[in-house]
Amino acid sequence: MLYGNLCRQHLEPAPFGAVPLDRLRPTNIEALVLSKRAKTLSDSTIRKVYMVPRAGLDGAVRDGLLGP
Repeated sequence: MLYGNLCRQHLEPAPFGAVPLDRLRPTNIEALVLSKRAKTLSDSTIRKVYMVPRAGLDGAVRDGLLGP
């Protein structure tokens, strides 16, 4: 439930949510974190938001779906 809420509220909306996974770059993640900081979210919330795509991408690398 927590991940679903974080995704709906922070990851799905544009501009981050509009980026296709095959075009996702570290700069997109950095921009996401900076935009959340600009909205003065707590460090804890920003960390949780960051961990959702990180966990997914780490899993994709581990499973050989993406290169390291």
